[in-house]
Amino acid sequence: MWEAEASLTMDPIKHTDCVDSVRFSPDGMLLATGGNENDMAIKIWNPIAGTHIHTLCGHSSSISSLAFSDDKSMLASGDDDGTVHVWDVSSGRLLLTLSHDATYGNIRQLQFTEDNLNLILRTYKTTYTWDITLTTSGEELEEATGVQLLSKKSEGNRSDSNDLEDVSQGYFFKVKSYHKIFMGKSGQKNASIVGAVPDEYSINKFAFHTNCNHLALGCVDGSVLIVDISRLKLRLEPC
Repeated sequence: MWEAEASLTMDPIKHTDCVDSVRFSPDGMLLATGGNENDMAIKIWNPIAGTHIHTLCGHSSSISSLAFSDDKSMLASGDDDGTVHVWDVSSGRLLLTLSHDATYGNIRQLQFTEDNLNLILRTYKTTYTWDITLTTSGEELEEATGVQLLSKKSEGNRSDSNDLEDVSQGYFFKVKSYHKIFMGKSGQKNASIVGAVPDEYSINKFAFHTNCNHLALGCVDGSVLIVDISRLKLRLEPC
């Protein structure tokens, strides 16, 4: 099922433990991956060549979310302790840090606005917008200049399922039981099976980008795999 020539293992500088977040840049030309609480590192890769560019260190817990700015100049990273870092992608330098009370939930999602001046932060219970041009590094999120609370809910929605799902740019993806990968058009009941990764890999997180037609897989052992979807022979079956 798995075609080795269609997969690319990233440069041997892999994470030391489980990959907890995976994110492409808007144009698909860069990939960022974040490690769990035993690794706590962020790595930036060239997903086409499969080469390592930077390793970024500064978090003290699992990297739960990553986001590139539209121009690829900045990378935002959030962790389970509620800390958000903003990095310069070219140099790997840390630009800004914002702390958040983790009792409100870890940083579940990050997203830059199109002007690259604001960052949207979502936890399980709250959504904030952060004007990164107004904030002094190291401030608490609830007290920081340029931060506004957009919404708050009493309960977060958490899932303990072993199945991973994502809808990305009109495509539906599902990883079942850590190994079997499906993809299809959003709204379809059936999907094409991409394949099952070899037994030594267990998928924990993944991301897809249509511009480069690549699927990035973050694995439990710290490996990062890239799959060129266009080179796979897909077949339709229920997922």
